[in-house]
Amino acid sequence: MQKHWLLGVVYVFAALALMAQELPRLTVNIPFEFMAGAKSLPAGRYELVPNDRGTEVAVRNLQGKGEAIVPCLTRLAPRPGSQATLLFDKIDSVTHLAEMHLPGKDGFMLKSTPGPHSHVTITPGK
Repeated sequence: MQKHWLLGVVYVFAALALMAQELPRLTVNIPFEFMAGAKSLPAGRYELVPNDRGTEVAVRNLQGKGEAIVPCLTRLAPRPGSQATLLFDKIDSVTHLAEMHLPGKDGFMLKSTPGPHSHVTITPGK
């Protein structure tokens, strides 16, 4: 009986540890104004955090100058390498947050841009 009780306690602590795992996040300096979903955000330091289901990414300016919740269109296969990256689509003079990639994790496609456009990539720490 005591073994079953102890096993139950171990299972409860294991479940709590799994729930307490912190969501992956990316902190990055974005040196230009950009669109996150339908919202225009100023240049600055940002934290990007996907929700636990991977269906949205919160984009928060760390100086309190704005935030947006951007729906995830689809998940992307992990990229090789150990660097996080943000990919922006640039159409004329407007820059849109398009993808977020975290090391060893699935990526997030946040915007699909048909037609001609260029890319801007930001790698934190570089």
